[in-house]
Amino acid sequence: MTTEQIQKLLDQYEQTLAGNGRWQLLHEVPRHSNNWVLRINWWWILWGWWLLRICRPGCLNMIEPMHSFLAEDKLEKLMRWLGFLQGTLWVLSVFSIDELRLHNR
Repeated sequence: MTTEQIQKLLDQYEQTLAGNGRWQLLHEVPRHSNNWVLRINWWWILWGWWLLRICRPGCLNMIEPMHSFLAEDKLEKLMRWLGFLQGTLWVLSVFSIDELRLHNR
């Protein structure tokens, strides 16, 4: 990957984490009257709280140091952080593995 590609990728992830894009799809909670489904709704509410309050700001705060790593030519450290960020975005179902694979080309 070139530095321009990495810059574009970081900008894309920053927009996604800032709420401009796919991230908003994770907040849709299905509503049903079945008691079993209501328990799942509580899980969705807790999951959404965790995503919004803990994980999302943490990932967003990683972007700025990654820009400085790029400017300082610390590519090895940048790639480790990028791998962590992409792994987190995959675990949170923001991007699929195939989409992330395409991001790295």
